[in-house]
Amino acid sequence: MADDISGPTDWAARRQRVAEDKQRGYAERVRAGRGDLAPDGAMENDARVYTDPERFQRELETLFREQPILAGLSQDLPEPGSVMLFEELDTSILITRDKSGEVDAFLNMCTHRGAKLAEAPCKRNLLTCPFHGWSFDLNGALVAVPEPEAFENIDKSTRNLVRVPVVEWAGMIFIKPRSGDDAIDIAEHLGSFAPELEQMELANAEPVKEGVLNADCNWKYALDTYGEGYHFPTLHKQTVALISRTETQYENFGNHHRVGWASVDVAEWANKPEEEWPDTQYEGVHYLFPNTVIFMGTVTGSEPFVQIFRHFPDSVGEMHTNFRVYAANGVKDDTHLAEVAAGFDGTAHVVDTEDYWVARNGWARLKSAPPGFKVLYGANELALQNQHRALADATGMPLDIYD
Repeated sequence: MADDISGPTDWAARRQRVAEDKQRGYAERVRAGRGDLAPDGAMENDARVYTDPERFQRELETLFREQPILAGLSQDLPEPGSVMLFEELDTSILITRDKSGEVDAFLNMCTHRGAKLAEAPCKRNLLTCPFHGWSFDLNGALVAVPEPEAFENIDKSTRNLVRVPVVEWAGMIFIKPRSGDDAIDIAEHLGSFAPELEQMELANAEPVKEGVLNADCNWKYALDTYGEGYHFPTLHKQTVALISRTETQYENFGNHHRVGWASVDVAEWANKPEEEWPDTQYEGVHYLFPNTVIFMGTVTGSEPFVQIFRHFPDSVGEMHTNFRVYAANGVKDDTHLAEVAAGFDGTAHVVDTEDYWVARNGWARLKSAPPGFKVLYGANELALQNQHRALADATGMPLDIYD
């Protein structure tokens, strides 16, 4: 993308410039008759990358506890006193916005006897334990203990809530799902991908609808379905293939990437002068390492929306996706709200009955595949090639350890 934009904070101008560059890229790929290809051709990957319990445990520790994980967007905690829960893994975490507007995160655990403080998102000034009534403010400080004389020999400052690393950045809330005070270096984590996320101005995104999609497969097998268009004509012949072509436009940003596919009408204008091309708006499928996919598109060609898919492992062969949809610039009216909600319903149906149907199907085969069987990612599935390499590198378990 050209860098001569009007300014680093003029994100609307930057989005439009990127959208126009992407449009040119789609036209080039359609004229060439192919999308982006991996320089080394197809890549083999041992099926045990998906089925190995040891690798799965390493992924839990290194990818889901040591890497920053997207917990939600800023408007999921819209005002002081807002409390949300992160319960996607094997612990419950409270994320709060205090009276000054700052975000904190803690284990959802009373420091008296370990009882759970909150069962659902809420708005509170105090977090009061339902067991014995101990109360904590939204900064995690213990502020009230019934019958305090029973605890006179205890330094109550040592009984504040247990902190979890958290940072709010560019409308996004990241946590490391483990206790500790170490700061999250979001700039290091995102690298050159940061402006591609920042330009979407996600602080303006208003939540509309959310749900959970489950699949009996390894979490990476489900994640794979978001990174290539090769499957559109067969798996999605009556859905996605009606609106999108298969030529992949791939942009790499370290461990992260952005992919996109031209609309089916691109051939009608790709060979015309650019001034005759249709207007375009920013869109893209963004892979946020290690487990998140963010899609930005438009409703009825005008109002942008954001869909976020966060993939979490439940076991080596079970996973779930927390799926949320947002109105990118806030909900305009009831009609707009209905359109965005309908987008959630339609997407959830396609993902569950097509993408995750085939993920369940394929996983069942891989479990019983013969020793040494390798799955194959074509040169046209280069996003998956790089994604698997990055995940393996982060775990310290190379892909070739099974050779």
